[in-house]
Amino acid sequence: MSTLIKFLKNLFSPSAGREGAITLYSHAVAQARRAEFYTDLGVPDTLDGRFDMVVLHVYLLLDRLNASEDLCTDVQMVLQEALFADLDRTLREIGVGDLAVGRHVKEMASAYFGRLKAYDAALESRDDAPLIEALGRNVWRGTPPEGDAPVRLAHYIRKQAAHLEGLSDEDLCAGTIAFLDPIKETVTS
Repeated sequence: MSTLIKFLKNLFSPSAGREGAITLYSHAVAQARRAEFYTDLGVPDTLDGRFDMVVLHVYLLLDRLNASEDLCTDVQMVLQEALFADLDRTLREIGVGDLAVGRHVKEMASAYFGRLKAYDAALESRDDAPLIEALGRNVWRGTPPEGDAPVRLAHYIRKQAAHLEGLSDEDLCAGTIAFLDPIKETVTS
């Protein structure tokens, strides 16, 4: 069992959605850490870049959970709590002092909720331009790399969202998912 999963299981009291949420968060983090995002798509391999990739994958899960007809309410709550607990833990591990951790988590929470709102609006549009713009602003801090990386990442996100829509509510709530390959699914046609 990974250190992250052990940490999260010890942190949260038993609830109907706890196990599923922790498993979903673990999947989101593993997907966000895939090297292809950083090597092939030019996502900055920094604390900020990794934060944005985790947020993006948690967003995709939350977006799908919101459509689950209230079966996964507990899962949604614990998934977000797991994200913030992990941010707190990560900041402490990299040496941020106790007094500053709260301020940093508050800033990250503000960024997180802003990104959720931006991605919601962008995915509602059939046009990829708003999604590409949101990704450029958030993932690459306003300076996307040369080439088609933003278009490819937007394509991946749309395919990933469609893939998650195809999962049953029961599987999703239980954490039984698999994300799509980040490079295979970025090929535009």
